[in-house]
Amino acid sequence: RQLIQTSPTSITPDKSQFDEYYVTALANSITINNATSPSAGDTFVIYITDNGTARSISWGSHYVGIGSALPTTTIANKTMEIVIKYVTTAKALVSYTNEQ
Repeated sequence: RQLIQTSPTSITPDKSQFDEYYVTALANSITINNATSPSAGDTFVIYITDNGTARSISWGSHYVGIGSALPTTTIANKTMEIVIKYVTTAKALVSYTNEQ
């Protein structure tokens, strides 16, 4: 299940609703909030494409980067894929890649 949004200011992952979130034409900063009632093993994928200007990203307290720090900005005109995997109900590992 997926949700497609144009330029939201925040996303709150909710496994009962969606597995994938697509953000298009991001024209403002965005916050990735902690998930709603997550379970260990819940996985979400977020795709973010800005509107041609790099935009800042902030994170809820549950998120920890894998291998590097959490991303804090988009790259103009590139799609970012963010994979979030909850390992406990209060800790989620985040990996990401940017379109080449």
